[in-house]
Amino acid sequence: MHPCCYYRAVTEAFPVLVPNADAQAVRQRFSNVAKAYAPNPDERVAVEEIEIPLEGRTLAARLYRPKAVDGPLPLLVYFHGGGWVVGDLDTHDPRARATMCWTR
Repeated sequence: MHPCCYYRAVTEAFPVLVPNADAQAVRQRFSNVAKAYAPNPDERVAVEEIEIPLEGRTLAARLYRPKAVDGPLPLLVYFHGGGWVVGDLDTHDPRARATMCWTR
């Protein structure tokens, strides 16, 4: 979809928030848009839910690997944007799968 058409469709389906919207409203809108426009999951990708131990807590993460490759592979760590306010594993899953497929 052309970017202009995408942004028009998003604005029509998900009205723009008021300038002083709280973080939860922004997160919810971002999540709704991501779910509505997410492509079907790429079946060439194996996905494993993992937890990274940190001091006093754990960090949820996903490990993406190509199904067609065995053995060791290089590692790419992807930190999504969002200013520590919006986005999560699900909103960025399609991007992470695509990045794994494009990276050789």
